[in-house]
Amino acid sequence: MNIEALHQSKSGFRDEQYRALGQLANHRLLDTGEERHCFQSLERALREWIKVMARSIDQQRTPYEVLSEEEWLTLKSQLDFSNQSKPNEELIDKIRSNFPCINALRSLTLATESQPASQLMAEVDTLVDFLVIHNQKLVIKVAKEHNFLSLPLVDLVQEGNIGLLKAIEKYDVKREHKFSTYAWWWIRHSITLYVRKQGGLVRKPDNLVEQMLQVLREFEHAGEYQSREKLKQVARKQHLPPKKVERLLQLAKPDLSIDAPLSSEDSDPSLAPLLVAQDSAIDDIVITRNSLSKHLNQLPE
Repeated sequence: MNIEALHQSKSGFRDEQYRALGQLANHRLLDTGEERHCFQSLERALREWIKVMARSIDQQRTPYEVLSEEEWLTLKSQLDFSNQSKPNEELIDKIRSNFPCINALRSLTLATESQPASQLMAEVDTLVDFLVIHNQKLVIKVAKEHNFLSLPLVDLVQEGNIGLLKAIEKYDVKREHKFSTYAWWWIRHSITLYVRKQGGLVRKPDNLVEQMLQVLREFEHAGEYQSREKLKQVARKQHLPPKKVERLLQLAKPDLSIDAPLSSEDSDPSLAPLLVAQDSAIDDIVITRNSLSKHLNQLPE
């Protein structure tokens, strides 16, 4: 496959991703009753999953490191399948609050090949997928609002979904606030963290990226970057010199790779061949005004 064909292939894959995003955005957000029902079902399945897999968890690791020896032995005896006593719900609460349940339990389940645990894993995955799909509109909205560096929207949505999954696992259904309100912070946090670390080909210092984001949030759209009045307003609000604001806006522009295609129609798809070679001859000698004045003063009268 040549370079042009590879570029077209990547472009087509990206277009397909955007079409998939558009389809996901059509799913409505859940109302309060639907959210509560889903999370109650998820919490029940997770607690049952913990009871089934608790005996397979290393005592020296989270969550058992937060249990005393006596508590651990009590739970272990209660989870013995020959024991018909009901497990201590307070100990299950401790495990639930200290254990990254979904990923860790999935690994344990796959390792032990427990049939009851596999059924619970499938139930949890179905509920999580349902919640993720019906919150894609929120993720896309947050990604668009925080795409200050003009990064690919698909990448920001993927990072936002990482935050969404954390919110799903940590959400307490007993609280009164809506899940979307709680999830917004986790989605925003994940996207902002990605922007800070992956915002360009050249890694920028965290404090510089933070300043860039603070400045960019003051502009409603990129067209305002050229407004002198808007620049002065932002400079006053951020307590920065106007030139510093201009510099931060320049740094916020996406980095360009010399291997990036100039255009899909260009016969020479990259920037590299247009750069001057290191061993090429210099046609003209560049003389600054100061150096020219210095040489002229040295000429005999």
